Amino acid sequence: MKITMSMIIARLFDMDFECFQGSMWKKSPLSKIKFLQTGHPLSYADTLYVTTLSYLTNQYEGYIPQNIVCVKDIDINVDQEMFTHTCFILIKNLMDIPELFNLLQDIFFYYSDLYSQLIQIVENNQGLQCLIDKISDLLGNPITVTDRNFKILAITSTEPKNAKLWRRIDETTRHNGYVVGSNETYHLTKEYINKLENNDEPVYFDTCEGYLSPMICLNIGPQNKKNAILTVFEIDTPFNNAICDLVALFSQILSLELQKNELLLLNDESKLALLLADLLNGETLSHSDVDKLFMYFNFSLSNNYTIVVVKSPFWSSDSNYELTFLRSKFLNLNKCSTCIIYKRSIVMIFDSSFSSFNYDLSKFEELLSTTMTYAGISSSLSDILEVRRGYVEASKAIELGLYMNADGPIYRYADFQLYHLIDLCSKQENIENLCHPALTRLVTYDKELSKTLYSYLRNNGSQAKTAKELWIHRSSLIYRLKKIEEVLDIQLDDYKTRLHLQLSYEIFNYLHSEHIYDAPHYQETKSKF
Repeated sequence: MKITMSMIIARLFDMDFECFQGSMWKKSPLSKIKFLQTGHPLSYADTLYVTTLSYLTNQYEGYIPQNIVCVKDIDINVDQEMFTHTCFILIKNLMDIPELFNLLQDIFFYYSDLYSQLIQIVENNQGLQCLIDKISDLLGNPITVTDRNFKILAITSTEPKNAKLWRRIDETTRHNGYVVGSNETYHLTKEYINKLENNDEPVYFDTCEGYLSPMICLNIGPQNKKNAILTVFEIDTPFNNAICDLVALFSQILSLELQKNELLLLNDESKLALLLADLLNGETLSHSDVDKLFMYFNFSLSNNYTIVVVKSPFWSSDSNYELTFLRSKFLNLNKCSTCIIYKRSIVMIFDSSFSSFNYDLSKFEELLSTTMTYAGISSSLSDILEVRRGYVEASKAIELGLYMNADGPIYRYADFQLYHLIDLCSKQENIENLCHPALTRLVTYDKELSKTLYSYLRNNGSQAKTAKELWIHRSSLIYRLKKIEEVLDIQLDDYKTRLHLQLSYEIFNYLHSEHIYDAPHYQETKSKF
């Protein structure tokens, strides 16, 4: 762990001192303390040197170090031109050099112990919230951590002393776990986004700009991926010169903790990933809040969405690389609105009103086959808040397609919607008991007649279409239908009888991988996306 001169100054408390920063000085992190001695041929940027003013001005003959703390033991004016490349702290209190050295060493130990305590929280898996509360207590101000799209990941759990201001900020800007603001603060939010964009340093926001409280924000994230924002609010304790360095220090530890958030880590480049994950989880979010978040990040809303889910039974539970690699492959083929990795699957959201879904999918199907993956396609959705339904539909299409040995690797929910209903019933009843009793007799009596009846029912009782599909003469079909009525003792012109038989066939298809009749609609699912 390394600290800075500003952090040293922040811990000098009641000391009487002056600080000079040379015009050419460059801030650097410090890792050790040394006495300044002429015998040292070099000085190091990561070292804080301790000496007296008399020694520095009268006896020292080496290169002036970058960082110096000096006791003013003689009454002379300091020539700042000597220290153009130096940050120079001049202690005016009467104290000897060992005493000053011990004081500075205590400051180093303080920050080192602080860092160790925070690392311990991470190692003990006490969670992001525990870490936030500890850091908030150390800074004397409330803090938040959000993802890049303003989902609140953690917020100080105790109210600050200025609870009134904190509540006002909460009521004005936070709704349903997101920082969304209001229509009146839209321009402030856009300005906030623009200032933070691609900025690796802490950014200060002031009340004179329209914000309710001064605050310092910093992009943070694991593995140099800036996928979260740390915000410190100046509510109780006034900011000092060390605040930016402290925020940077704490961000390193928070980044370690955020590395445990797999959803955040896997979707660092995806638009509104955690918002979409919340919607996929079925979280209740207002339309106005979702609209604002989409608008902030220039994400167009539509009234026509389709969800495509890609899964594989062969993906290992810990293979994140495989997921991210395949996502990039699929994105190169399909221009979707956004794509996230969610619950060991790749979820693509298409705005069907702009990008047509009717194009040849030979390359997509080839990639699915090569990678041993399967794609499910939802029905059309009219609202972004319905994405959970679309995800369930697409996932169920894959599940039922594989269960029923249907031709893949692309499965449309529209082709399996009836089987979804049957699947739900199967969890409550033995659905075989719901089949028409005559169907079993017909299958036992003559499989060819069974196939004829299924084709006739599928073609809505059209003799012409059925005869054409079975490649038989119409008179032969009429003979078969009369034979079926005799064997089963039923009337095929009765609507409820036909409906019961048709549903019975589909139940049989659901229960048996070798279907009574391989319907052409299974082949049609592969032609278009």
